[in-house]
Amino acid sequence: IHPRSENGAAVASLVLACALFACVVSCLVLYRVNAPELRVQSQRATEMMQQGKGFLEALQVVADEQATAQPSVGVAVASVLQLVAIPIWIATLICGILGVRHAFRRRFAIIALCITGLAPLVMCCGVFLVMY
Repeated sequence: IHPRSENGAAVASLVLACALFACVVSCLVLYRVNAPELRVQSQRATEMMQQGKGFLEALQVVADEQATAQPSVGVAVASVLQLVAIPIWIATLICGILGVRHAFRRRFAIIALCITGLAPLVMCCGVFLVMY
């Protein structure tokens, strides 16, 4: 094996970063499509907090109400994508760190680490913008 051809971690990190990016964008699109439903749930939790319930108690009541109601498919898929994105994020981070250690294809790992660093910020800000 040629020594320059060894940096599978960098390639893997870039592939995983692309999958992570797809998960984040898909979540945001699904949340945007289902924003009215999500706003109703958020308003319900806010009303309960204004009535004197604590934050966690209000969220628990809203979660219980959601469990008995039929959630939309979009919200359910977005929730699953968020859960899938977490291990992809961790794997991208690990592969990116390993990939940066070798000079060959180091750029792939650097790009992947940039995407990994921005993904949580984009997700949080994107959900905030969708909700308000």
